[in-house]
Amino acid sequence: MRIIRTSKLTVLVSLAATLALISCQDAESERRMKVLRQLASSMPRYSDFRQVTSFDNYKTGQAIILLGYSSQAAWDDVKGFYSQTLLTKGWSVVPDEERYAIFFKEEEFEVVFRNGEYQIGIKLARENGRGYKFLITYCWERPLFFR
Repeated sequence: MRIIRTSKLTVLVSLAATLALISCQDAESERRMKVLRQLASSMPRYSDFRQVTSFDNYKTGQAIILLGYSSQAAWDDVKGFYSQTLLTKGWSVVPDEERYAIFFKEEEFEVVFRNGEYQIGIKLARENGRGYKFLITYCWERPLFFR
């Protein structure tokens, strides 16, 4: 009888600790989302960019904002504008092999920048039927070994 009670108590304590940890992680993701929103709203836009779509989401260990822009600009002009803007603000270009999971899952991003725990990916969307030519993604993602 004592073993069953101890076992139940251990399960309840473990469950409570897990729920508390998840709650803290969700709060961290929500806080990171606020930082991403501020970053996205303060980021200069290329001269003829017109935002046509947006998406944001956060979950445990991850926060993301995607903004789609229509434009007549050439990729090299847009890449040059954002490279100059971000590099002068302390961001660095991220090599492919060092990109967090979100930037090598489904879509290939032509250039990704990192500043601390945050990344910005810029992609030429080509013909996608969604009305945007360029996609800028703002991301915070906890490395996999911390999840």
